Amino acid sequence: MITKKATVKNRDGIHLRPAKIISEVVNKYEGRVLLKLKHQKPKELTSLVLLTLGLTKGSEIKILVDGPKENETARELKNLFQKEFDFER
Repeated sequence: MITKKATVKNRDGIHLRPAKIISEVVNKYEGRVLLKLKHQKPKELTSLVLLTLGLTKGSEIKILVDGPKENETARELKNLFQKEFDFER
């Protein structure tokens, strides 16, 4: 199992559109992906869980990945959580 720390950088946090992009990566992954916030138990990362966490800019998380190609998947997810998405308003 690989663990990566990330800080949400998107100014609007992880709302519907970034959650969709992140969820697409998780849904394609053959292993297991968990997300952990401070003082909480790790939760299986699904699009519904992702939206209910209320991740705002500056939220610190841990991404736990277990399975094939876990290094690459953990790195890709970390980059997505730390990405500043540029969606039209």
